[in-house]
Amino acid sequence: MKFQNETVYLSREKEKDYLKAQENIEQNISLLQEKIKELKSSATLTEEYSKHNNIKNVCHISDGIQNYVQEFVIERHPLPFSTLTFKEESYNACELQNIFGKLEPGFLTNADHVEFASEKSSYSTNLNLIGKITTGENTIWIKNTKQAILQEINLANGIRGEEEVKDIQVRDMVALKSVELLLVLVNDPIIKILKKGQKKMENFYNMDKSWLYAKVFPTAVHVLNNNKVAVGTTEVKDQSEGENISGQVVVLTEDGKKDHVYDFDSSKEALFTVPHRITSNTNGDIIVIDRPPKGNGRLRSLDKDGNIKWNYTGLEIQKQKQCFDPWDLVTTSHDSIITCDFSNENLHILNSKGNVINCIGLTPLDIYRPVSMAIIQNETLLIGCASTTDNAKIHKLQIISKEEQ
Repeated sequence: MKFQNETVYLSREKEKDYLKAQENIEQNISLLQEKIKELKSSATLTEEYSKHNNIKNVCHISDGIQNYVQEFVIERHPLPFSTLTFKEESYNACELQNIFGKLEPGFLTNADHVEFASEKSSYSTNLNLIGKITTGENTIWIKNTKQAILQEINLANGIRGEEEVKDIQVRDMVALKSVELLLVLVNDPIIKILKKGQKKMENFYNMDKSWLYAKVFPTAVHVLNNNKVAVGTTEVKDQSEGENISGQVVVLTEDGKKDHVYDFDSSKEALFTVPHRITSNTNGDIIVIDRPPKGNGRLRSLDKDGNIKWNYTGLEIQKQKQCFDPWDLVTTSHDSIITCDFSNENLHILNSKGNVINCIGLTPLDIYRPVSMAIIQNETLLIGCASTTDNAKIHKLQIISKEEQ
């Protein structure tokens, strides 16, 4: 009976996939037919107007092209990494092409080129999910909220446990340069600090302040380039109900004093709902994964003054299996932003302007259900994943920038 039920369930799922694929094909056919019709119309007009020199007809064609260019938003289309570059004439002019110069394959000089080496290293843990990775001095810290475990591990030779703290539900964490660990705990308004070699935490900052007009819990934490600490918070109407109102990003000094609060835009609209993860770049921009309780996740970038620079919702990537589902994000040394999409098992790579420069599928690399990321020395990306058993993996990928091509 159990086997029969599973067979029926799989059959229904396959039927859904088939119907969805059929719908996509029909939509694509319809779009292609429209494009073909437009092209035929343009070809007919071009041929007709080329037979005479009526200036009005020429202007009509020019206006049509201008309207098309204005409607086409080129900055939201992925740029090619490869192009043709012009090589000037050579003193060795034995060949005709060397007299004038020639076109050769190359890379765009201003492209934020990011890809990964084909080889990877993988490490199995005793957790069912790597909810967060943060780098220590010579080790990394990983956490699992549901299992209430915080671990320090070493990946130098295989995987080796250094330290473990149990009965602690960590929501987010970040390592400081002083080797101390800042911890955001579940449903706790106080940000904790854990010092090296100690298991007893100390208070770093209490978000339950009078200048905040509602009950607040921290949700994310990140250290900026100026060593200030950016903390994501979300408000709740009633702690028992857990209904979210809006979120903020609060910037604290190194010694735990309030420096700045980003909460509303110029139209008095809330900038965030639930800031889930935070990163930053060399320009001082703060990039946040905002995950509302209902609806899709998004990336939002703010400048130093709190102005919205861009939003990214993943809609630019076509043929996604599921809605955009970002769980973590990191910034490379070239200010490219990488975010892991859990449901679609992709890495979305953006430049500092929020434009898509690549989307890399992880399943061909045998990486599934990505949850967390961190960048360690030599531009190495760590990806923590989820598992149905207690052997969730950490994968190590080498980032290749355009200068290394």
